[in-house]
Amino acid sequence: MESSFAKFTTRFNGLTAENETTIAEYIWIGGSGFDLRSKTMCIPKVCDKIEDFPAWNYDGSSTGQATTQSSEIVLKPVYFCPDPFRYNAGSNRSNRNKR
Repeated sequence: MESSFAKFTTRFNGLTAENETTIAEYIWIGGSGFDLRSKTMCIPKVCDKIEDFPAWNYDGSSTGQATTQSSEIVLKPVYFCPDPFRYNAGSNRSNRNKR
C-alpha cells in the first residue's frame, strides 16, 4: 500500500519548470557563521552563465547579519551548478553567493 507521503511526492515529481525558466536557489552562510540560509527565485529565462543571475536582497536584521538602521543585504551570485536535490535537476541551477 502506498503511503500518503509517497502519493503526495508522486503527484508533484512529474512537474517540470517551463523550458525558458531557471529555478535559482540562493545559498549563503547565516549570521552565526554556522547556519545556512537560502531563498529561491524563478527566473523567466534560461541562465547559462553567472552574469545571467540577478543580485537579490534580503533583510539582514532578521538573520543577525545587520542592524535595523542599515539592514539591506545584497546577494551577488558567484557560482552556479545543477541542483542535485530537485526532480529534473538538469534544467535548474543552484547559486552560491557572495555578500
